[in-house]
Amino acid sequence: MRASVLVVAAVSLAGISLESKANNDHELCSLRSQLAEQIMQLRQEGTPMRVAMDNVNQSGEASDLTIAMIKMAYEETAARSDRYKQLQIAEFGNVFYQHCMNGD
Repeated sequence: MRASVLVVAAVSLAGISLESKANNDHELCSLRSQLAEQIMQLRQEGTPMRVAMDNVNQSGEASDLTIAMIKMAYEETAARSDRYKQLQIAEFGNVFYQHCMNGD
């Protein structure tokens, strides 16, 4: 089920035009951050990387950014405690939000 949420978020992110980005960076960056958090949550739950990639590829909306997020998330070790899992998820989202707001 979480993998289908990833697909919906990727499709939503892909639908934002560059013009709307100029008008509302926060909205775009929030979507990127949420997508990153969903990807890291899959990682922390033990979802295989290939399943995350398959779901994005099947949606037809696999962007370079989404694929990079998946690769980066799966380079991280899965946390053992629920508290640390939540911290990793939040931090991963924050990284993408910050880079987006900085124009990276």
